[in-house]
Amino acid sequence: AFGLESSQERIEEAKGLERAVVYGNAEEIEAPDDGASWVTLRHVLHHLRRPEFAVREALRVARDGVLLAEPISRTALPMHAPTVRMEDALRSLDRARGMLHDEDLSPARLVALLPPTARIEVRMIAPMTRLPPAEVLTLIEHSAGGLPIHRAEQEGLAIALEAAEAGWLAPAGSAMVACRLR
Repeated sequence: AFGLESSQERIEEAKGLERAVVYGNAEEIEAPDDGASWVTLRHVLHHLRRPEFAVREALRVARDGVLLAEPISRTALPMHAPTVRMEDALRSLDRARGMLHDEDLSPARLVALLPPTARIEVRMIAPMTRLPPAEVLTLIEHSAGGLPIHRAEQEGLAIALEAAEAGWLAPAGSAMVACRLR
């Protein structure tokens, strides 16, 4: 197994964790057709201008299947309502720093990117574990990257931090789509 990363900084971090990570782009994977058993795109697609290109590449490289996972929060779950506000604010901060950070792709959108003849399984996980206030502050500091936080983001982040302090903030969940090719 190896990871593909477009950030040299993240590659260096992975070396410290003894993980095999190489520089690359999900839209142009340098691997032969059917060169890997499975290809996983975990929380990647909402950072790409053309997620369909990355999925097409994953399908080209994968022999057995492709696993797509995207963040998901359900406002119907009380512990996820403030999570949605927090995620919106963090996305805005990331964009202010120049990062491409679009809305998360829904399970239906993920399925639509896959071949209609493939065997597809969809699962959604919505953790109900409490997100500690210190972790929320770390997320905010990372996303802000030293830039000022504007009023709109401040409001969403204040709601999230208050919910975390009250024990009512859960981390975002994941929508996972497994596409079996064989």
